[in-house]
Amino acid sequence: MLSRILHGTRGTLQIGLISIMLGGFGGAIIGVIGAYFRRVDLVIMRIVDVLLSFPSVLVALALAGVLGPGQLTLTIALAVAAFPSATRIARSAALTVVHREYVESARAVGLRTRHILLRYVLRNCGARGHRLSDASVRPGHADGGFLELSRAGNSTTHS
Repeated sequence: MLSRILHGTRGTLQIGLISIMLGGFGGAIIGVIGAYFRRVDLVIMRIVDVLLSFPSVLVALALAGVLGPGQLTLTIALAVAAFPSATRIARSAALTVVHREYVESARAVGLRTRHILLRYVLRNCGARGHRLSDASVRPGHADGGFLELSRAGNSTTHS
């Protein structure tokens, strides 16, 4: 019995971790870029608003219609669902860090933008961006199992 539970949990953990890594880290990078480069911030945030306007179940069904059911489709759907909230959280954390004195000093010294973003902005946003958890992935995986998005042949999920 325990072996079956562990076998089913393996797929759930894979889907959850990969979708959080794709959606969370991708959203965090885009959010930090939007906060640092104010010219592209408006465009990025409008795209995020459009993504937030669609329910995640509708996006999952649309992706299943295009890609077909499977674990990859469910992972991509959950990553797309996690992306907008991760972008907003990272942007809000980065907006407070970008205007700090040490970032202004790094700009004045002439450091490259990539160096400033990696060394000063992302490092100090990490403490505030810890809210990127799988809180939205677990219910989304349950919805995917209910809608049979994760079924591909004899694939098992533990939802």
